[in-house]
Amino acid sequence: MSSSSQANGVGTVVTLPKTKCFIEVQNAHISTSIFEQQGRLAVKVNATSKCNVPQSKVVLTVKIFKEGFGAPHLVAQRSTRADDPKSQGFLVKNQFTFAYCKNTAKSKYYGVASARATIRGKRYLTPPVWSEKTLELQCGT
Repeated sequence: MSSSSQANGVGTVVTLPKTKCFIEVQNAHISTSIFEQQGRLAVKVNATSKCNVPQSKVVLTVKIFKEGFGAPHLVAQRSTRADDPKSQGFLVKNQFTFAYCKNTAKSKYYGVASARATIRGKRYLTPPVWSEKTLELQCGT
């Protein structure tokens, strides 16, 4: 995001700092909360959109991919709702993207997240952000 200039009333132009907005994507993991609440195994990826200025109408999308035979394939995708009050502010979370395990076969997973948000009245799109690692989990989907 670019910086902008603004007159400070004394004739001097002050350059405002760039916003510091970014997405953090956790590594894929077996969800302990789903197991505790439902007694089922599930692979899960969480992501957050963080910004040092308020963001609104955030749509934070998280995708879970599985590696295996052929190209990686999508096993789950979920997005926050732009009209939800939780989709505004300095921090927006997506902690509900998961896929139930069909068995305990070892499989490799990673997450990818992207977002759309309004910041200072302007719409922004982020490029996709990958989780740091592709992890092998005992979760066949």
